[in-house]
Amino acid sequence: MTDGYEEVRLGEIPRQVYDEICSWLKHYAVGLLGLNSDRDDDVPKFIGSATLVTAAQAHYILTAAHVWNELCKFDRVGLAMSEYESRFSLERKSLAPTVLRGPTPGQWGPDLAFLRIPPSIVGTISAHKAFCNLSKQKEADPALDHNLGVWAFVGAPAVDSHLEPPTIALQCGVFFSGVDAIYDLDGYDYFDVGIDLESAPQFRKSFGGVSGGGLWHLILTRTSGGSGLSFARSFEGVAFYQSPEKEGRRFIRCHGRKSIFNAGLAALGVA
Repeated sequence: MTDGYEEVRLGEIPRQVYDEICSWLKHYAVGLLGLNSDRDDDVPKFIGSATLVTAAQAHYILTAAHVWNELCKFDRVGLAMSEYESRFSLERKSLAPTVLRGPTPGQWGPDLAFLRIPPSIVGTISAHKAFCNLSKQKEADPALDHNLGVWAFVGAPAVDSHLEPPTIALQCGVFFSGVDAIYDLDGYDYFDVGIDLESAPQFRKSFGGVSGGGLWHLILTRTSGGSGLSFARSFEGVAFYQSPEKEGRRFIRCHGRKSIFNAGLAALGVA
Protein backbone atom coordinates (compact mmCIF):
# COMPACT_ATOMS: atom_id res chain seq x y z
CA MET A 1 0.00 0.00 0.00
CA THR A 2 1.34 3.47 -0.92
CA ASP A 3 0.00 7.00 -0.39
CA GLY A 4 -3.37 5.83 0.94
CA TYR A 5 -3.98 3.40 -1.92
CA GLU A 6 -4.20 -0.37 -1.75
CA GLU A 7 -3.14 -2.60 -4.63
CA VAL A 8 -5.89 -4.82 -6.05
CA ARG A 9 -5.12 -8.32 -7.29
CA LEU A 10 -6.53 -9.67 -10.55
CA GLY A 11 -8.95 -12.05 -8.83
CA GLU A 12 -10.40 -9.18 -6.78
CA ILE A 13 -11.41 -7.09 -9.79
CA PRO A 14 -15.19 -6.79 -10.33
CA ARG A 15 -16.30 -8.38 -13.58
CA GLN A 16 -17.48 -5.06 -15.01
CA VAL A 17 -14.07 -3.45 -14.39
CA TYR A 18 -12.30 -6.53 -15.78
CA ASP A 19 -14.37 -6.29 -18.98
CA GLU A 20 -13.63 -2.56 -19.25
CA ILE A 21 -9.89 -3.21 -18.98
CA CYS A 22 -10.01 -5.88 -21.69
CA SER A 23 -12.05 -3.63 -23.97
CA TRP A 24 -9.64 -0.74 -23.42
CA LEU A 25 -6.57 -2.87 -24.23
CA LYS A 26 -8.13 -4.41 -27.33
CA HIS A 27 -8.95 -0.92 -28.62
CA TYR A 28 -5.27 -0.59 -29.62
CA ALA A 29 -4.87 -4.07 -31.12
CA VAL A 30 -5.31 -5.30 -34.69
CA GLY A 31 -4.93 -8.61 -36.47
CA LEU A 32 -2.77 -8.68 -39.61
CA LEU A 33 -3.71 -10.63 -42.73
CA GLY A 34 -2.05 -11.13 -46.09
CA LEU A 35 -4.00 -10.79 -49.36
CA ASN A 36 -3.10 -10.64 -53.03
CA SER A 37 -6.06 -8.57 -54.18
CA ASP A 38 -8.88 -6.46 -52.78
CA ARG A 39 -11.60 -8.70 -54.23
CA ASP A 40 -14.20 -10.11 -51.84
CA ASP A 41 -13.45 -13.65 -53.04
CA ASP A 42 -9.76 -13.43 -52.13
CA VAL A 43 -9.34 -15.40 -48.92
CA PRO A 44 -6.87 -13.66 -46.60
CA LYS A 45 -4.19 -15.50 -44.63
CA PHE A 46 -3.83 -14.71 -40.93
CA ILE A 47 -0.23 -13.68 -40.20
CA GLY A 48 -0.05 -12.19 -36.70
CA SER A 49 -1.02 -9.44 -34.28
CA ALA A 50 -0.02 -5.80 -33.79
CA THR A 51 -0.54 -2.62 -31.77
CA LEU A 52 -1.42 0.76 -33.25
CA VAL A 53 0.97 3.45 -32.04
CA THR A 54 1.93 7.02 -32.81
CA ALA A 55 5.24 8.84 -32.31
CA ALA A 56 6.18 12.40 -33.28
CA GLN A 57 2.99 12.96 -35.31
CA ALA A 58 3.42 9.77 -37.39
CA HIS A 59 1.23 6.66 -37.07
CA TYR A 60 2.46 3.08 -37.12
CA ILE A 61 1.48 -0.56 -36.96
CA LEU A 62 3.92 -2.00 -34.41
CA THR A 63 4.52 -5.72 -34.77
CA ALA A 64 7.28 -8.33 -34.87
CA ALA A 65 9.82 -8.26 -37.70
CA HIS A 66 9.12 -11.88 -38.61
CA VAL A 67 5.42 -11.03 -38.99
CA TRP A 68 6.33 -8.24 -41.41
CA ASN A 69 8.59 -10.68 -43.27
CA GLU A 70 5.56 -12.92 -43.89
CA LEU A 71 3.38 -9.98 -44.92
CA CYS A 72 5.96 -9.10 -47.57
CA LYS A 73 4.88 -12.22 -49.48
CA PHE A 74 1.53 -10.55 -50.21
CA ASP A 75 0.44 -7.53 -52.24
CA ARG A 76 -1.96 -6.21 -49.61
CA VAL A 77 -2.20 -6.10 -45.82
CA GLY A 78 -5.57 -6.61 -44.18
CA LEU A 79 -6.37 -5.13 -40.77
CA ALA A 80 -8.91 -6.87 -38.53
CA MET A 81 -10.32 -3.93 -36.58
CA SER A 82 -13.85 -4.79 -35.45
CA GLU A 83 -15.82 -7.50 -33.67
CA TYR A 84 -18.32 -7.62 -36.54
CA GLU A 85 -17.72 -8.75 -40.12
CA SER A 86 -15.69 -6.20 -42.05
CA ARG A 87 -12.98 -5.96 -44.66
CA PHE A 88 -10.24 -3.36 -44.79
CA SER A 89 -6.90 -3.61 -46.53
CA LEU A 90 -4.19 -1.41 -47.98
CA GLU A 91 -1.35 -1.92 -50.41
CA ARG A 92 1.67 -3.38 -48.68
CA LYS A 93 3.93 -0.99 -50.59
CA SER A 94 2.09 1.94 -49.02
CA LEU A 95 3.53 0.97 -45.62
CA ALA A 96 6.97 2.39 -44.86
CA PRO A 97 8.77 -0.15 -42.64
CA THR A 98 11.44 0.49 -40.05
CA VAL A 99 12.68 -2.98 -39.12
CA LEU A 100 14.93 -4.03 -36.24
CA ARG A 101 15.84 -7.62 -36.93
CA GLY A 102 18.53 -10.09 -35.87
CA PRO A 103 20.38 -12.31 -38.33
CA THR A 104 17.94 -15.21 -37.86
CA PRO A 105 14.46 -15.41 -36.30
CA GLY A 106 14.42 -17.18 -32.97
CA GLN A 107 14.23 -16.79 -29.23
CA TRP A 108 16.38 -13.64 -29.21
CA GLY A 109 15.85 -10.49 -31.21
CA PRO A 110 15.78 -7.89 -32.18
CA ASP A 111 12.45 -8.73 -33.77
CA LEU A 112 10.50 -5.49 -34.20
CA ALA A 113 8.86 -3.66 -37.09
CA PHE A 114 7.30 -0.19 -37.14
CA LEU A 115 5.11 0.09 -40.26
CA ARG A 116 4.33 3.72 -40.99
CA ILE A 117 0.73 4.21 -42.11
CA PRO A 118 -0.12 6.62 -44.92
CA PRO A 119 -1.72 9.76 -43.43
CA SER A 120 -4.64 9.40 -45.83
CA ILE A 121 -5.99 6.30 -44.07
CA VAL A 122 -5.28 7.21 -40.44
CA GLY A 123 -8.78 8.69 -40.11
CA THR A 124 -10.40 5.47 -41.34
CA ILE A 125 -8.48 3.40 -38.80
CA SER A 126 -9.16 5.91 -36.01
CA ALA A 127 -12.89 5.48 -36.55
CA HIS A 128 -12.52 1.94 -35.17
CA LYS A 129 -9.32 1.92 -33.13
CA ALA A 130 -7.02 4.07 -30.98
CA PHE A 131 -3.30 4.79 -31.27
CA CYS A 132 -1.02 4.57 -28.23
CA ASN A 133 1.16 7.70 -28.05
CA LEU A 134 4.69 6.43 -27.46
CA SER A 135 6.25 9.89 -27.39
CA LYS A 136 3.90 11.06 -24.65
CA GLN A 137 4.37 7.90 -22.60
CA LYS A 138 8.16 8.11 -22.82
CA GLU A 139 8.04 11.67 -21.48
CA ALA A 140 5.48 11.07 -18.75
CA ASP A 141 5.79 7.53 -17.42
CA PRO A 142 8.62 6.10 -15.37
CA ALA A 143 9.23 2.38 -15.66
CA LEU A 144 6.88 0.53 -13.32
CA ASP A 145 8.12 -2.06 -10.85
CA HIS A 146 7.55 -5.33 -12.70
CA ASN A 147 6.77 -7.10 -9.42
CA LEU A 148 3.69 -4.95 -8.90
CA GLY A 149 0.33 -5.28 -10.61
CA VAL A 150 -0.42 -7.60 -13.50
CA TRP A 151 0.89 -7.98 -17.02
CA ALA A 152 -1.16 -8.72 -20.10
CA PHE A 153 -0.43 -9.33 -23.73
CA VAL A 154 -3.04 -8.77 -26.38
CA GLY A 155 -3.32 -10.74 -29.59
CA ALA A 156 -5.32 -13.25 -31.63
CA PRO A 157 -4.22 -16.87 -31.05
CA ALA A 158 -4.86 -19.02 -34.10
CA VAL A 159 -6.45 -21.78 -32.00
CA ASP A 160 -9.17 -19.35 -30.87
CA SER A 161 -9.85 -18.03 -34.39
CA HIS A 162 -11.70 -19.36 -37.42
CA LEU A 163 -9.23 -19.40 -40.30
CA GLU A 164 -11.06 -21.47 -42.93
CA PRO A 165 -12.86 -19.99 -45.96
CA PRO A 166 -15.21 -18.44 -46.72
CA THR A 167 -15.00 -16.31 -43.55
CA ILE A 168 -11.93 -15.46 -41.49
CA ALA A 169 -12.90 -14.62 -37.90
CA LEU A 170 -10.14 -13.55 -35.53
CA GLN A 171 -10.70 -13.71 -31.78
CA CYS A 172 -8.57 -11.06 -30.10
CA GLY A 173 -7.86 -11.93 -26.48
CA VAL A 174 -6.29 -10.35 -23.39
CA PHE A 175 -4.07 -12.76 -21.46
CA PHE A 176 -3.11 -11.79 -17.92
CA SER A 177 -0.01 -13.13 -16.26
CA GLY A 178 3.21 -12.11 -14.55
CA VAL A 179 6.81 -11.71 -15.63
CA ASP A 180 8.91 -14.82 -15.05
CA ALA A 181 12.25 -13.35 -16.09
CA ILE A 182 13.84 -10.22 -17.58
CA TYR A 183 16.94 -10.16 -19.79
CA ASP A 184 19.09 -7.37 -21.20
CA LEU A 185 21.17 -8.12 -24.29
CA ASP A 186 22.98 -5.77 -26.69
CA GLY A 187 20.76 -2.79 -25.94
CA TYR A 188 17.46 -4.70 -26.05
CA ASP A 189 15.41 -6.01 -23.16
CA TYR A 190 13.28 -9.15 -23.05
CA PHE A 191 10.38 -10.05 -20.76
CA ASP A 192 9.28 -13.69 -20.39
CA VAL A 193 5.57 -13.83 -19.57
CA GLY A 194 4.42 -17.23 -18.33
CA ILE A 195 1.37 -19.20 -19.48
CA ASP A 196 -0.12 -21.95 -17.30
CA LEU A 197 -1.16 -24.65 -19.75
CA GLU A 198 -3.12 -26.53 -17.10
CA SER A 199 -5.65 -23.70 -17.01
CA ALA A 200 -5.41 -23.00 -20.77
CA PRO A 201 -4.96 -26.43 -22.40
CA GLN A 202 -5.93 -25.15 -25.86
CA PHE A 203 -2.48 -23.57 -26.05
CA ARG A 204 -0.53 -26.78 -25.45
CA LYS A 205 0.15 -27.19 -29.16
CA SER A 206 0.84 -23.56 -29.96
CA PHE A 207 0.19 -19.96 -29.00
CA GLY A 208 0.82 -18.93 -32.62
CA GLY A 209 -0.90 -15.78 -33.89
CA VAL A 210 -0.01 -13.67 -30.85
CA SER A 211 3.37 -12.74 -32.39
CA GLY A 212 3.50 -8.96 -32.79
CA GLY A 213 0.85 -8.38 -30.11
CA GLY A 214 1.31 -5.78 -27.40
CA LEU A 215 2.52 -6.26 -23.83
CA TRP A 216 0.87 -4.04 -21.20
CA HIS A 217 1.44 -3.42 -17.49
CA LEU A 218 -1.46 -2.57 -15.19
CA ILE A 219 -1.54 -1.61 -11.53
CA LEU A 220 -5.01 -1.56 -10.00
CA THR A 221 -5.64 0.30 -6.77
CA ARG A 222 -8.49 1.27 -4.47
CA THR A 223 -8.47 4.05 -1.95
CA SER A 224 -7.85 3.06 1.63
CA GLY A 225 -11.54 3.64 2.30
CA GLY A 226 -12.45 1.29 -0.56
CA SER A 227 -14.66 3.89 -2.25
CA GLY A 228 -12.94 3.87 -5.65
CA LEU A 229 -11.04 1.64 -8.05
CA SER A 230 -8.60 2.83 -10.69
CA PHE A 231 -5.80 1.41 -12.80
CA ALA A 232 -2.56 2.77 -14.15
CA ARG A 233 -1.62 1.25 -17.49
CA SER A 234 1.37 1.48 -19.77
CA PHE A 235 2.40 -0.07 -23.05
CA GLU A 236 5.57 -2.05 -22.42
CA GLY A 237 6.50 -4.24 -25.38
CA VAL A 238 5.87 -6.65 -28.25
CA ALA A 239 5.51 -10.44 -28.19
CA PHE A 240 7.62 -12.38 -30.68
CA TYR A 241 8.55 -15.88 -29.43
CA GLN A 242 6.91 -18.80 -27.63
CA SER A 243 8.93 -21.36 -25.72
CA PRO A 244 8.36 -25.13 -25.86
CA GLU A 245 6.13 -26.53 -23.14
CA LYS A 246 7.93 -27.49 -19.94
CA GLU A 247 6.28 -28.82 -16.80
CA GLY A 248 2.85 -27.58 -17.82
CA ARG A 249 3.99 -24.06 -18.75
CA ARG A 250 5.34 -22.13 -21.65
CA PHE A 251 6.42 -18.52 -21.82
CA ILE A 252 5.88 -15.78 -24.36
CA ARG A 253 9.02 -13.70 -24.87
CA CYS A 254 8.41 -10.01 -25.50
CA HIS A 255 10.60 -7.07 -26.30
CA GLY A 256 10.35 -4.64 -23.39
CA ARG A 257 10.37 -0.92 -22.68
CA LYS A 258 14.05 -0.36 -23.53
CA SER A 259 13.61 -2.04 -26.92
CA ILE A 260 10.57 0.09 -27.78
CA PHE A 261 11.34 3.47 -26.24
CA ASN A 262 15.11 3.54 -26.73
CA ALA A 263 16.16 1.41 -29.71
CA GLY A 264 12.79 1.61 -31.47
CA LEU A 265 12.17 5.33 -31.25
CA ALA A 266 15.82 6.02 -32.07
CA ALA A 267 15.44 3.98 -35.28
CA LEU A 268 12.44 6.17 -36.15
CA GLY A 269 14.49 9.30 -35.55
CA VAL A 270 12.43 10.27 -32.53
CA ALA A 271 14.40 11.67 -29.58
